[in-house]
Amino acid sequence: MTSGIVDRSENQLSQTIVKAGCAAGIGYSQAEDIGKAAVLLCRRGMNGAEAAVHSLNLGIGTAPSRPKYMNKTLYMTPASNRAAIDGVAAIDWLISQPSSAQLSVQACDSILMLAGLMLLAGKEFHVGFYIRFTEAERELLIVPDKALPVERLEAARLPFTVHCVPLDKLSHDGGAKLPTYAGRCQVGADDWQALSALAHKNYVPATEASRMNGAGAGLVDND
Repeated sequence: MTSGIVDRSENQLSQTIVKAGCAAGIGYSQAEDIGKAAVLLCRRGMNGAEAAVHSLNLGIGTAPSRPKYMNKTLYMTPASNRAAIDGVAAIDWLISQPSSAQLSVQACDSILMLAGLMLLAGKEFHVGFYIRFTEAERELLIVPDKALPVERLEAARLPFTVHCVPLDKLSHDGGAKLPTYAGRCQVGADDWQALSALAHKNYVPATEASRMNGAGAGLVDND
């Protein structure tokens, strides 16, 4: 492994994560969500690439494990803790439920990625999320148009519950505005190497025959 930071475009990062996710046995749409969420985290100065690496960890297994449902609450337990699989499905479930529903996160391989998926869902469905921490008795509001408090999120501890609220019912004027980036992501070299190595499992050797059959346009690095 190498150390340091590498500069990558948002598209290069997200597409590499999609390929890495497919190589890890995750469905394409779920891998795409992870890639988009990683970019949204990077836009807020967070390590979205590292969060993606954690959530694509092959050592945990890739099969959905059916989070438990009880009393209008969906539970992500130690047996259902993968943001890349169960987290995507859990957030999809939450935004389709009445406001009384909640997601109880008792285990998660990447809390940061789970927050990124909330940002993505908020952007696509115009909703926000309250994260309520059980022990600290405090709340964290995640909305798509405001910056996340990095220190508070990185210090997050399990368990916590998540509630989904339409943005027009939220007051979040006091949140910090998003920083402006020119479509670039600063990615840890170790994280980029790990994602690239996993994505590489999807590639086949380039030949004249494969190009004749449409394998890659040969115009960009990640064809």
